[in-house]
Parts: sequence; C-alpha cells; structure tokens
Amino acid sequence: MLVVAATILTAYLLGIRGYAVTGASMEPDLRAGQFILTRSVPAQEIRPGEIVTVRRPGRGDMVTHRVITVSQVNGLVHLKLRGDANATADPSDYVVTRAQRYLFAVF
Repeated sequence: MLVVAATILTAYLLGIRGYAVTGASMEPDLRAGQFILTRSVPAQEIRPGEIVTVRRPGRGDMVTHRVITVSQVNGLVHLKLRGDANATADPSDYVVTRAQRYLFAVF
C-alpha cells in the first residue's frame, strides 16, 4: 500500500493527471470511456498536432482536443483546438500558461 501511495504522490508532483474521455470528438484515436494520462507542460512547449487537455473558458470543465495552431498575443499563448472527429475548430481560442499534454491511453 505504501508503494502505491508513493507512486501516486510522485506522479502528482510530476504534473501527471488522469482524465476519462467522455465524448466522441477525438475518435478514432481516443474513444469515450478511455482513461488517459497527461503531463503538465508550459504553454510555450505545446506544438500543433499534439493532443492537450485544458479547461474550457467560462465553463470550468476540461476538454481534450488536438492543437491546430499556437500563437502569442500580447505575451499570452493562444491555442486553437479541434476534436479529430469535428468538422470545425472550437469556437474560441484557449488562453493558457500551462496545458496537460497527452501521454497515452491506459485502457
């Protein structure tokens, strides 16, 4: 039990977080019901093509989508995201200082 607790604490301190995929917007790569692991990284390290999890502005819930573009406006990083199964990008940019970079799906 102590080993499990130490492992979870270490992962948390390294910025590793787990999320359940709840929708179909990232199919076929990520399916609803899968559990993914992510790692917190500075926004300046995010590149187009990567999958990230960020907080939706004004709503508080999280979204996991692919990065389409990364830009800087007045020193702030703006991410344009789109779900792989979606025809269009998300309506608003995500202004972030950090993001959770997708590592892999556990199941």
